[in-house]
Amino acid sequence: MKNTYFFILACFCVCSCENDDDVRNRNPYLLDVNFSQQLTPIQSQDLEFPSNSVYVANAGIRGVHVVNTGSGLFAWEASDPNHTPNDCSRTVRNGIEVTCQCNDGNTYNLFTGQSSGAVLEFTLLQYRVRRDGDAVIISNYQHFQKKSHSEEWLQEQSENVPQLVTDCLALLFRAVTKLVHVNRTYIALIKT
Repeated sequence: MKNTYFFILACFCVCSCENDDDVRNRNPYLLDVNFSQQLTPIQSQDLEFPSNSVYVANAGIRGVHVVNTGSGLFAWEASDPNHTPNDCSRTVRNGIEVTCQCNDGNTYNLFTGQSSGAVLEFTLLQYRVRRDGDAVIISNYQHFQKKSHSEEWLQEQSENVPQLVTDCLALLFRAVTKLVHVNRTYIALIKT
């Protein structure tokens, strides 16, 4: 009997779950832009040593900062993530930090993407970095590709929904029937 109640509870929990990570983590100031950019040989060469960084102007929203952390390469959107992109929102490198050119002077660490000093609502927007031989490619293309795979998966699962609903309803009906039977048996025992 406990297994039946547990199963019903589990069904309701699983059916009510929703993946809201995109809603929760989505920065309202920065738009999704689809791009893939290969760094020039000179830019790639500059990234050979730890703590070196380069600015790539023709990628992202306001450009991209790419940094060698010593353990790998990271790429960050150059637009300040804590306000709407405008003429002064592009961040400028200063060692391992970048600073917004607007009056707010928001500063971020290129190794972590976190704000330096004051705690701000959003961190720098990170892009993907991939090495292909000597070439370094930055993009957020896989993010869009991932969404399309998710949409395909959702389409496949939606075809199975009628059967899943039917199975859940059948299990629920059996559980309720058993519960009614147990209650009738209990009432009959009490009367005798």
